[in-house]
Amino acid sequence: MAHPFSLTIGGVTWNAGANSNLLDIAGAAGNPTYPYVEPSNLKLTQDASGSGASMSFTVTQPSTPAGVPWTTDMHDNAVVLFLDSNISASVPLFRGFVQSVSVTLLPNGLGTETEVTVADPTAWLERTIVFRGGVATATAARNVGPIIYSGKTDQQIITALLTLVGGRQDAATKLVFDATLGADYIGSASASLGTVEIAPGTLRSALDTVAEAAQGLNGVVRRYFVDERGKLVYGTVRTLAAAYPSATEASPFEIVTNPASERFSGTGAAWATTARDIKVDYDHDRLLKRILAQAASFNSKYDTNYATAAYVRTYNLASPQGPGVLTARGGPRAEGVIEMPTAKATDRTKRSKVVNDLSAAVFFGRARSGPPRSISVTIRGAIAGGANEYGLVSGYARTGASTWTLISRWQAGRWVSITAPGLGLTPAAYYRIESLSMGFEDRSFQRYYELTIDQPRRQGISGLRVSEG
Repeated sequence: MAHPFSLTIGGVTWNAGANSNLLDIAGAAGNPTYPYVEPSNLKLTQDASGSGASMSFTVTQPSTPAGVPWTTDMHDNAVVLFLDSNISASVPLFRGFVQSVSVTLLPNGLGTETEVTVADPTAWLERTIVFRGGVATATAARNVGPIIYSGKTDQQIITALLTLVGGRQDAATKLVFDATLGADYIGSASASLGTVEIAPGTLRSALDTVAEAAQGLNGVVRRYFVDERGKLVYGTVRTLAAAYPSATEASPFEIVTNPASERFSGTGAAWATTARDIKVDYDHDRLLKRILAQAASFNSKYDTNYATAAYVRTYNLASPQGPGVLTARGGPRAEGVIEMPTAKATDRTKRSKVVNDLSAAVFFGRARSGPPRSISVTIRGAIAGGANEYGLVSGYARTGASTWTLISRWQAGRWVSITAPGLGLTPAAYYRIESLSMGFEDRSFQRYYELTIDQPRRQGISGLRVSEG
């Protein structure tokens, strides 16, 4: 039985153009000039915290034909797709673009091994620019400076930005994102953000500006990333909107530690698998409860907290001394100095808004629930026949009080139930998969997954000189 996986790189074919799947090892076996990838040499990650995902693999070409290596026709920043046809023939498990290629001559002197590193579309946000633009003439100037939005929510501004950017992309670039660079929004839109000014720059910096403004309204963390479909996913992430995840939020298996609780059949209950190597980490080093915001200048009259301690913000105090919605916790109060070069307005209200927004982003990323928690889980195993023959990826998840839905992939950004009483993890709560890595067992097409659950990674905030949060 042929395996369901395919790996393609833009511009690369073999067997006189008849094949482009680098994981077709059987097809490549008949000719030493055909390139192929051993499954154990392929590793990928997904990330839903905005830090970016990646994939790496090694391409072997035992003999280079007539001095023309397989990389000759590879596109610049070639689009890479990795698919499992048992799950979907069109939506990949990973979409990205080539970042680097390193070619080494084989010991036989005839062929090569090539290390390929691939970044996901989130990294392409740094290579996409946002600007006002417009057609001008020799006598009629056009303002190409900042874009200003007034009276709009965060989601409305992002939709407008994506529409602007999508209309300027060429056909090849649209293969990195989905055709229209659309967005999926998680949670409710913010209230009106007032006036938001988007300076000319990268799409990532524009999205950071919007997310920080939204977080400053109520302290609720916003995250964004581009998923394997090429769509921007943006929204609130810390809690589910309902008691159970929806079909687009659920994972294929619940995670248990008691083998008697495993379930791999039926449609009237959630499927469950035992975890391998489950552990919980608490990072006290990331706590930060009081900061001095180093704005463009230290003139106290430009900050609303001038009467108490200008530019000082404390995690559990009310405005203007802090965000005002965090509960005080025991233990010493960790402090730090945070540079905020974007807080430069000489109007007290405007400068204080930037300081408050960025301070809220720091505190909510670090002190919301005490020491940040991270849960690590490994999923291994397979079931003969069907979608789980090459690893546990397809099962029924509880999506309502009496509703179970077939889910056919592990995915960063989805939610999973964990029952591990010894670690204080109970089935009454769902935990968000922040990132995952996937690989193949040695000499096999059987997959394994390593999940990082519950705590977002640190994500840089564009208005801070030092990345926090």
